[in-house]
Amino acid sequence: MKATKHTFYPEPEVAQALKNAPSKKLSERVNQLIMKGLSKEREESIRAEYERYDRELAHAPARKKNNDGLSTTMMMSKRLFENDDSD
Repeated sequence: MKATKHTFYPEPEVAQALKNAPSKKLSERVNQLIMKGLSKEREESIRAEYERYDRELAHAPARKKNNDGLSTTMMMSKRLFENDDSD
């Protein structure tokens, strides 16, 4: 029985991608397309999360700074990079 190359996806791109697939490799090719779609979906999800985080940071209140213009986080990170010459 000859395998027909139909998909459940109405997109013409999918039909075009499966058009030249050998009949015995059709399910393998469908799996490849699904995995590519899942990884693309994951990338878009990560990008959307970064964009949401950027928007939240843009609307967040500024950190309080001391008289020298340094925030607590800046002072703590500065101490990490100071050389301790007391040895």
